[in-house]
Amino acid sequence: MRTRLLPLLSVLLTASTVQLATSASAQSPVLRVSSFGDALIGVSASEAVTLRSGFWYVAQSAAAGGANAPPAPAEIISPPDGTEFVLDDLDPDAPLTVSWTEGTDPDGDALAYRWQLAASADFATLLLDEDAGSDTEITTTLAAILAAVGDVPAGDTTEAWHRVVTSDGSASSTDAARLALVRLGDVAAEADGPAALALHAPRPNPFGARTTLAYDLPAPGSVRLAVLDVLGREVAVVVEVDRPAGRHATALDAAALPAGVYVVSLEAGGARLTRTVTRLR
Repeated sequence: MRTRLLPLLSVLLTASTVQLATSASAQSPVLRVSSFGDALIGVSASEAVTLRSGFWYVAQSAAAGGANAPPAPAEIISPPDGTEFVLDDLDPDAPLTVSWTEGTDPDGDALAYRWQLAASADFATLLLDEDAGSDTEITTTLAAILAAVGDVPAGDTTEAWHRVVTSDGSASSTDAARLALVRLGDVAAEADGPAALALHAPRPNPFGARTTLAYDLPAPGSVRLAVLDVLGREVAVVVEVDRPAGRHATALDAAALPAGVYVVSLEAGGARLTRTVTRLR
């Protein structure tokens, strides 16, 4: 005859093997169960007598074929989060290496990787999905990324996100990073030209080392684009040149500036416009 233990033990029965013993070492268990269906253990009358004689010590362990633990995610090495590609200065067909660290699996399973590119941080729609096998890098090109993302108009910035999916066959983890594709250069004036002087919101903002400054000129003339600190002191001159009417864009390289809040000042046609930017570390 076998007796059933109370359901209070059910919270402990999450491993593949459970041992009940009367000593803390559990070296000589009174009962050892390797499989069960309803989280209750059946014991014989003699086992029940022994277990009633004192405290119970419970040891549990996972056996081969137990629950699979997900791998720790790989981390992107290059291009890192916040990387900005200034398309005007780069060969779109030049090789671009995307690399990441090795993931780790608590079960010791072999890992495989996929590199993915999406237009949003939630990866709702994948633009690229490349199988890397067990390698920790792939080689692509900016041309391939642009073909997936779409053309970036002059004076504009397009963001994309990339990540690595680490898989052990049944579980995966991800690590994502933001990319900025920046197109500088002059934008041809619209048929009627801009109606007024305008300084557009810098993109991105906040930014790392570089951001794009775009502005509209309703008429040709001299342009001065400068950066000031919060005390109003000029810390950099970005542009000081004559420009035709139309929309223009240029890169602000702030690598030499410390992190903080700055003011971008545009002077043209006797007017002055400003925008606030934040430089990250």
